[in-house]
Amino acid sequence: MVCNPAIFLHWQLGDVAFVEAEAEGVLAALSQEDPVAHVIASRATATHFGAYGALERGDVDGAAGLLDRFAAEHSDVPSVIPTIWLHEPRAAVALARGNPDLARAEAFAQRDRLHAVGVDPPTISWRAPAVRALLLLGEHREARALADELLAVARKWNTPTEVGAALRVLAHADPDNRLDLLTESTTVLDRSPARLHLARALVDLGEALRVAGRRTEARDPLHRAADLATDCGSTALRTRAAAALEALGDRPRKPVSAGVEALTASERRVADLAVTGRANREIAQELFVTPKTVENHLGRIYTKLGINGRRELARALT
Repeated sequence: MVCNPAIFLHWQLGDVAFVEAEAEGVLAALSQEDPVAHVIASRATATHFGAYGALERGDVDGAAGLLDRFAAEHSDVPSVIPTIWLHEPRAAVALARGNPDLARAEAFAQRDRLHAVGVDPPTISWRAPAVRALLLLGEHREARALADELLAVARKWNTPTEVGAALRVLAHADPDNRLDLLTESTTVLDRSPARLHLARALVDLGEALRVAGRRTEARDPLHRAADLATDCGSTALRTRAAAALEALGDRPRKPVSAGVEALTASERRVADLAVTGRANREIAQELFVTPKTVENHLGRIYTKLGINGRRELARALT
């Protein structure tokens, strides 16, 4: 499927809405296909990123539902690399539900299965959720060792995205150098197209500055994080940034999200089809999504364009 590389690319770019729409489209398109290896791989990849998209919106149950559905439908099929990667979002769901023991178990299961096939990329790394789980369990020495390993692996790849993300993970495991590491992480990620990674690092930096009593310095990274989280469609991250700003007696800037330029790629495709007079179900069939997804897209489109419905759509798009 050509969709899966697009999902990965847009996830790296931080386009949560695109990722969720494409993931749903892939799953719908393959729902009746035989479970051969390449179909399983595509379903696993779409499930992986669909779950992460749901988590960014704060929908933990939705993420868990996607993962549980894949497990139920593919319990007896051959293992492929993308199915191994599913341990990572499962670990993230466990962390979101306050279960670090399960998160550690999922992360280490991914470690063992990847090591068995000789693969250990930093892009989808078991170490990041493992570090978070170990810190919550009070196993600080092991967490620090894994964070150091993650940075070493990232430096071998030597891309700003991977190095910046690894520096952020290390900052959590190294409280004595947290501010310096987070500052370096944001500096490195500023050279990367990975906006969501940058937003996470900025939130962490702002929170760390606030805790250190450097309240004035904390405001700028937190405002940047809130703006980036809004652009990316990460409700969960924007909520974190907003809470940190409120603790400083401040609040995020009101999101500016209006006009044709504010439409995501998925929203623009829906709008272009809707303006031709096609019904929601017809649009859903063409884009391999559900009618409910089309309805949700149209609601956001109308809000961004400042219109009340389809009759005004053609004028608003010109």
